[in-house]
Amino acid sequence: MDGETPSWLEGDSASPAPIPVPVPEPTSQPEAFDLNQPAPSSEKTARAPTTTDNVAGSIMNTINTASDKPEKEVDESDLPRVIFIMRLLNLAAAGLLIAVSIVQLVGLPHISVWIMALYATFGGVLVCCLETQLKFIRTSIAMNFGFLFNSVYRFLFYCLMASVSWGY
Repeated sequence: MDGETPSWLEGDSASPAPIPVPVPEPTSQPEAFDLNQPAPSSEKTARAPTTTDNVAGSIMNTINTASDKPEKEVDESDLPRVIFIMRLLNLAAAGLLIAVSIVQLVGLPHISVWIMALYATFGGVLVCCLETQLKFIRTSIAMNFGFLFNSVYRFLFYCLMASVSWGY
């Protein structure tokens, strides 16, 4: 041969054919499936405690173990009252922010303080409009300032307003 053809293509190979491996016969017949008997437990179906190295795995383990516990009865009769008190406190805080900002604006301060006071005034007005629960106002706020309807982003907005009011 000239060395360009593969060895398996050459007809004069001296290697013997592979020996077939016998397939073992099953020793016993599996039992018939019965719907009235409970399923046998195995290592695959048993819930074993797992250890995780990452945050997502530990959160999922917490969720899985929390869902196994029976739920406690939660008394939600006070919830409307708590929400109403929170709305009043938000309105009071926004009103105070507006009042302090306007007092700062009346004094004709430096331009940077004046701009910060305007930001605080508009932020306070935005919170007041949000907490009034008027449908036509909430619709326009939802269209233009939708982040206020997410609790995390609303918290960040409140932190921004606190830092703005701290700045002047």
